[in-house]
Amino acid sequence: MSNQGKPLFHFICWNCQEIGLKHSTFCGFCKKLQPVQEINAFTRLGLEPSLEISNETLETAYIQATNVHHPDRFIHSNQERTYAQDQMSALNKAYQTLKYGRTRVIALYEGIFGPYSSETVICTDFFLEAIFDLQEKAMHLTLPSEKKDFYDQIHTRIRLVEGELKEAFQEYDLQLAARAIKQYQYLTKLITTENDEYPFHAVTNL
Repeated sequence: MSNQGKPLFHFICWNCQEIGLKHSTFCGFCKKLQPVQEINAFTRLGLEPSLEISNETLETAYIQATNVHHPDRFIHSNQERTYAQDQMSALNKAYQTLKYGRTRVIALYEGIFGPYSSETVICTDFFLEAIFDLQEKAMHLTLPSEKKDFYDQIHTRIRLVEGELKEAFQEYDLQLAARAIKQYQYLTKLITTENDEYPFHAVTNL
């Protein structure tokens, strides 16, 4: 899942007009901070695209990136300070994207295959019927023991889908990856609220 072999896009430095690589946030010639470029969340935080990124690794990458791009480092240049504020916003968005499973899997998909659209993905009737049954079951959970058993069941299913995702990305299987992401979205929504998210591999931290 490396970016090796993919074309590198470029930007024109606003200060010295030299050409720089798109994934760089500083000009390689005059060293000035550049405007935010449209790049993948993994690249923005300097991380190798992967489903398995520990919270510690993500936090470290985020802190290092924000230290480099913090607006207080550019008090002598209004232009760079403005760009720094934009860079910080982009870093915050990238961090939130990679922090949670639902958005991380899509970021990884788009970094490999291109734009993801859930509307074009069709899950099997068997899977959709299973989700419907689980939704019905979730509405009638009352006892703590029932809720625990239900969550354990969902966690087990999520682990299986995570395995399918890894295989899909390793084999460069677009259809399997898209279908697994859709299943992952369905399953995680069963055990999270609207204001809650499901961190990837959170089941291992229970």
